[in-house]
Amino acid sequence: HAALMESRGSLTKERILSIAEESGLDTNKLQADMQSDKTREVIEKNHELAGKLGISGTPALAFAALRVRRPVPAAPVRAVPVPVRPDPR
Repeated sequence: HAALMESRGSLTKERILSIAEESGLDTNKLQADMQSDKTREVIEKNHELAGKLGISGTPALAFAALRVRRPVPAAPVRAVPVPVRPDPR
């Protein structure tokens, strides 16, 4: 995950597999997992939830009734987050 986030440029399938290999991952298993129905279902559910929460990009954090829609350094996240937009519920 960290290697992908630190990568610059487009994350093509080839680039993802190259980063995975450099990180010591089993690229055959990764490719199989990337094509699995289970993975596709999880991504679809996450995409649906993001739409319901009004999240259109990453990174995004949700804390109970709050949404943080901008990058936040790790240290402040350990404290109480500042509300950006209240939950419309």
